[in-house]
Amino acid sequence: MSVSQRQLPCVEALEPRRHCSYNWWGPTLHVTAPGSYTGWWEHVVVTAPAGRVVLHDMHVETWDDSPMIWVDSPAQVVITRNYAVAHTPPIGAPARFVFSQHYSDLTISHNVLSHTSGIELGGWATHLSVTDNYAEDIDGRWANGWQKDLVQFVQLSWSHVASGEIAYNAVVNHRGTSAVEDVISVYNSGGMPGSPLLIHDNLIDGAYAWPSGQHYSGGGIMAGDGDVNWANSWTWPSYVHVFSNTVINSDTYGVSASAGHDIEIDHNLVISFGATQSGSIAFSWLGEPEWNIMVHDEQATWYGPAWQPQALWLPTATAQWNNQSIWVMPQQAAANWWNRMAWWGRQIGHQGW
Repeated sequence: MSVSQRQLPCVEALEPRRHCSYNWWGPTLHVTAPGSYTGWWEHVVVTAPAGRVVLHDMHVETWDDSPMIWVDSPAQVVITRNYAVAHTPPIGAPARFVFSQHYSDLTISHNVLSHTSGIELGGWATHLSVTDNYAEDIDGRWANGWQKDLVQFVQLSWSHVASGEIAYNAVVNHRGTSAVEDVISVYNSGGMPGSPLLIHDNLIDGAYAWPSGQHYSGGGIMAGDGDVNWANSWTWPSYVHVFSNTVINSDTYGVSASAGHDIEIDHNLVISFGATQSGSIAFSWLGEPEWNIMVHDEQATWYGPAWQPQALWLPTATAQWNNQSIWVMPQQAAANWWNRMAWWGRQIGHQGW
């Protein structure tokens, strides 16, 4: 079921703002002090110097490519129970839902995203939690019909977190109406020794080449990516644990590590029928150093081009064990994930989708 079928108030058909003006509070909300904020906005900018900021039950709808919510604050910021709809601007891709290169303690939970460019975070932080969100059609397409930005549901870029978790999120992309690179990307980022970044129990349904048939380097979860500059070891992708995720219907890889160290990948289910390019449960690009990469207890079903590597392709993993190919239909795997969330009492999205 699409976002437009879920009875969203006012914007259920992605109507222009003029049809929603009775609810519209203003173009930009500037948050300069601690407190709780709501309303209908195009953009929210958080610069509060300290304290706790809660952005809740907002409707954020944007017609340009500026971030919908921009966090430039060391405050504790909670972004929860919001609807976010991004329209394709005349130039550029739809807006990021949340953007920050300067955050300390950030929680993003129970939000609903439609055609946004996802979340991009950088910088050192004490705490990050991205949980229980529902995102549909992460979209980097330009209005000109052929150009696109490299966008993700979550992009960590040069960001190491003392305590970090990306979990219980559902990301559903459709071929032809989305353009996502790595759905979750850990680029020159990660956790800390003894406190890895945890990426677990997410559903990623769809990661497709756009335009269809073009070369595609994106995919499901990139557990470690970057340049591994030997002069700057603190930037290396490292201390990441990816486990118990369900990744289906990707044109390329399901779960991967292309660089870094101290990365563990286990108990993920990766399934794709009709992949258009090479695909695998976990692999490493050749050319960047990787060490202490452990891959175990993985399950994969992969059918695509005859020339592709096998479903379990681990050329540079430091250690691997108990990995297996299995037969599960993608639809069944997705249903199993939703049933598991219901059994656990997780409320995915605004009110439990």
